[in-house]
Amino acid sequence: MSTYNLVLTIAWSLWLVYEIISVARMVMTVRKCSVKVFTYDVSSIIFILMLIFVAFFSLAERGRNIITVVVMLLSILLYIPMATTVFTPQGVVAQMFKPNKDAFIPAQNISYEFRQGKLVKDMLFLYDKGRNTPARRLVIGIHDPKLITMLNENYNKYGFENPMFRS
Repeated sequence: MSTYNLVLTIAWSLWLVYEIISVARMVMTVRKCSVKVFTYDVSSIIFILMLIFVAFFSLAERGRNIITVVVMLLSILLYIPMATTVFTPQGVVAQMFKPNKDAFIPAQNISYEFRQGKLVKDMLFLYDKGRNTPARRLVIGIHDPKLITMLNENYNKYGFENPMFRS
């Protein structure tokens, strides 16, 4: 195994460990919630397609170690659940490495806005508290009636102005 393949295998392995821990925490957090809605953003879908492209050419490259390719493919498969944004009545499940027991961004720290995108007709923009730039741009799963109801209830609960009813 060349030095390049060794470094690449170690890097992908470290990323795979991070993904295993993050996905396990996300699954444990999501299982606690009775109501949940899964959505996807554009950048995550593009990133998954790029990873598949890289894996495809890594398989075609001669001299690539099979262990590196297997670790790479496992990490691509585990990135798919990490790419989801999961809404619950308590907030949004965060795929981050935080020491607290629940991986939530509380609902009172999130605002949203439905807008027309340039390439995609409808988009849901999520904003973190106090920021003017969107943290996420979601496109898949945003028309789920459970999500619309959940966001509306959170706006009423925390006293925000609902952007859907703005005149």
